[in-house]
Amino acid sequence: MSEAVKPTPVRFAWLRSIELNAVLVKDLRQAARNWSVTGAVLLMMAIFFMVCLAFLLSDEMAGRGNYLGAQLFASVAGVMMAVTFIFLPIYVGIRSIAERASTSADLLYITTMSPARIIAGKFLSGAALVGIFFTAALPFMVFSYLLRGIDLPTILLTVGYLYVLNCLLLLAAMMLASMRIHFIFKILIALFVGLPLIFYSMAAVLGTAVIAGFGGALSGGRFLAEALPIILTILLNIGLAGGLLFFLCVSFITPRTANREFPLRVYCAVMWAVVGLELGVWALAEDDWKIFGYGFGIFCGLLGALGVFYAIGQEDHLSVRVRRDIPRNPLRRAVAFLFFNGAFSGLKLSIVFSFGGVQLISAGLEAWPMLTGSSSGIHDRIEFRTGFLMLGLYIIAHALMSLWIHRTWMPTRSPMWPRLFFLVSIVIPYCATFVIYYLFTQDFLEDTTIPGIMLNSLYAIADGDEKSVWAHLIAALVLTVGALALNAKWIFRRLKDFKPYERPKTPVAHTASVTVTPSATHEGPTPPKLD
Repeated sequence: MSEAVKPTPVRFAWLRSIELNAVLVKDLRQAARNWSVTGAVLLMMAIFFMVCLAFLLSDEMAGRGNYLGAQLFASVAGVMMAVTFIFLPIYVGIRSIAERASTSADLLYITTMSPARIIAGKFLSGAALVGIFFTAALPFMVFSYLLRGIDLPTILLTVGYLYVLNCLLLLAAMMLASMRIHFIFKILIALFVGLPLIFYSMAAVLGTAVIAGFGGALSGGRFLAEALPIILTILLNIGLAGGLLFFLCVSFITPRTANREFPLRVYCAVMWAVVGLELGVWALAEDDWKIFGYGFGIFCGLLGALGVFYAIGQEDHLSVRVRRDIPRNPLRRAVAFLFFNGAFSGLKLSIVFSFGGVQLISAGLEAWPMLTGSSSGIHDRIEFRTGFLMLGLYIIAHALMSLWIHRTWMPTRSPMWPRLFFLVSIVIPYCATFVIYYLFTQDFLEDTTIPGIMLNSLYAIADGDEKSVWAHLIAALVLTVGALALNAKWIFRRLKDFKPYERPKTPVAHTASVTVTPSATHEGPTPPKLD
């Protein structure tokens, strides 16, 4: 007789709802069947063996020098970074691009999995591949400890740092693969942006003296006071950058009918607050106001400028699915406007990040003597505010003009064209002015003020020329007011159009009757077309 199935205990019942990510299983299965991954692991281990054998048989080994361990570790780490930092991002990026191709793009939209779960599965599979490569290299790295010249804490911390950095490069490759641009532009970005970033990361890891000092700090009793805060800060910043890349990937593969910008913008707000808090804590710990004042100001400026550039390439149409999520309360609706789809809402949120950060810096500057009892040491805060405001107004003016040109002359073109107009409107006038000025004066633009040219204002900020800065500020204000006047009707339409969805009161009359054929009597009705 068959025994009855025993019921699952209540405390273990929640385990039945856990399931592996389908994308993770699929990608790992494909990687296991792909000889390129297996061949890369075997080739890397063979190179490690030859490098270690060369060190043991070299003439320097007879002298038992105290530096052979560090040299062997640097050699093994260099080979591992050359493989994992270049091969794995290319492998993950190519597979992601293949899934985004026109022949198989529907596979991303017929599944019930959320875009975040899809990206998480692909990232976890890539992180698992990185772990496989690092596991193959770790024994050779630990072997370098036996040759002296390097300690175990330095080895373990360096390997952990390399692993986290490699995962960040994987997210960058996935983001590039998910972008809605032509394949040629993806290759150009990978060559001229991705490869220099990878080589710079490799050189920074091999040449830094901070990580090499962690072992001494640990053995000398200075780990908690010196090394641990630096480690936590590096991990926090890498995690924030990885989260930003992750939500960018999610936004790129989310259908346009959904509120695809909401998770990304909420994360940017959280990241803005966390970075401000982090810099504030470091400023108080080091008793140096410049860490927060200049650090947070530069971060807010970069976040605002990149946010403006990203926002002007978005569509303004709000689908029925998005309108159903718009709050009916006016106050909540005003806040929610910043986090919903649309170019104007993205511009407003970027302005809040930039100039809101400047206001926090100014408020903290006034409260600094009361918090620490010491002076902030910043005497040029007026110049800092003026230069920040000038650059911000220039960026806003160029962004609004790019949107106006796109709506006026190319309304049927892709919404990403304003990003090209934005770059062209900044670079072309400066280059043309530079060439004309040089032809007539045989001199450069460093000592000349030409209001209205954004790149020319950087010379005034660098030289500290107050008159030139104010001239550029007035020109930027005039350009911004003119751009707002040209876009006034569009801005008012965007604000008026942001309202909850309401069903039509009168039903739409059918204009044609449906004829039922004998062959279609057993078929269901035609599904409605979704927005």
